[in-house]
Amino acid sequence: MGCLPARPEKREAGMLKLFKIAVRNLSRYKRRTLLTSSLIAIGVMFVLVFIAASGSFKYIMIGQITDSMIGHLQVHKRGMWPPSTACL
Repeated sequence: MGCLPARPEKREAGMLKLFKIAVRNLSRYKRRTLLTSSLIAIGVMFVLVFIAASGSFKYIMIGQITDSMIGHLQVHKRGMWPPSTACL
């Protein structure tokens, strides 16, 4: 016979054991845990700020181009913009 998968209760026991080992290691090396978690949090914060800033710059650039080169009247095909953003 081939290799059979472990029974669910053994798999759950193995996951619980792995979780206990992870918690024990996190509590044993407090300084390393704190440093790693704070660096991850700072990295996520920088990514969120960059995404917000780049979206803002894109919005500003599109506004500058459409306002300076196209003029005040824009003609679009029906259905180009959703009905809520269409100005009549």
